[in-house]
Amino acid sequence: MDRSKLLAAAFLAGAFTLGATVGWGFDRTMGSDVTAPLPTAQKSVYEDFAAELQLSPDQKAAVDSILDDRRRVMDSLIAPVRPQMQAARDEAQKAIAARLSPEQQARYQSYLARRAEEQERWRAQQGGKAY
Repeated sequence: MDRSKLLAAAFLAGAFTLGATVGWGFDRTMGSDVTAPLPTAQKSVYEDFAAELQLSPDQKAAVDSILDDRRRVMDSLIAPVRPQMQAARDEAQKAIAARLSPEQQARYQSYLARRAEEQERWRAQQGGKAY
């Protein structure tokens, strides 16, 4: 396979992976109701969920335990492929940057840095729990 086809395949794999990851995270956060208001900065998505359902303290503890178990399972499923996912993202970013002007590359790097900061803020809001 020549280099351009390999880069195109890497870009598509990265774009697919990124899209799937973002979509999955969005669905986990917002569910299927995309018109729901976003939670305030002081409240995590979980707190918003618990308030909407008016969960009792016992129910909150049970749901939190269930979500923690799910996070552990998801982490164990994702861990083996996480390096490949990161490599696909890195290759896609390199391929995109190679097609941009120097000015666009600078804006692209700023965009990527801003997105990374947004993801870190979201993770911090979730208490370090990405899903």
